[in-house]
Amino acid sequence: MNEWKQLITAGNRNYPADLDLSERNYQEAKARASHLFQHWFDEDEAVAALVVSYLNLADLYCFKDQPAKAEKEIQALYGYLTQHFMQTSSQARKAAIYRGLKQTYSAYLIHAQSYDVFNDPLSCPTNWLENERDVSCTTTQTTQHNGASK
Repeated sequence: MNEWKQLITAGNRNYPADLDLSERNYQEAKARASHLFQHWFDEDEAVAALVVSYLNLADLYCFKDQPAKAEKEIQALYGYLTQHFMQTSSQARKAAIYRGLKQTYSAYLIHAQSYDVFNDPLSCPTNWLENERDVSCTTTQTTQHNGASK
C-alpha cells in the first residue's frame, strides 16, 4: 500500500507541470493497485486505490484533451470492478466493490455530459445503482472515466 501511495502522491505532485511523468506514475499506481487488489485485507482501501488510480489517469487524459482515452480508462475500471464483483463471495468485498461501481458510474455520467457522449457503454442501468439491494447487473465490456480528485 505504501508503494501505491508514493506513486499516486508523485503523480499528483507532478500534475499538471509534468504530464508525462504524472501519467507514468498513475499507470504504475494502477498496475500496483490491480496487482495487490486480491491480497488487500481492507476491502474499502483496495477499491479506493483502484478507483483513484484509474480516475486520476482519466482526469489527466481529459486535461490533455484526450477524452476518448479517459473514457476507455473509466470503462476499464468499471469492467474490472464488475468482474470482481461477480466473482467474489465475500459480502464485505461485494459492498466495497459496489460503492466503487457507483462512484465509477457517476464519473462516467459526468464525463458523458462533459463530452456529449450519451451512448452509455456501461451496460448497467442507472436504476441498478439507485437500488442497493439489486446487485445482479452484468456488463459486457470494460469501462472507465475521469474526474478523480488530485
